[in-house]
Amino acid sequence: MKDSFIDVFLYFIGENYLLQF
Repeated sequence: MKDSFIDVFLYFIGENYLLQF
């Protein structure tokens, strides 16, 4: 379950990071 949470968390950060550009 922790792996899934971290995966989603990193994915969310990646989306925000790309949106900034």
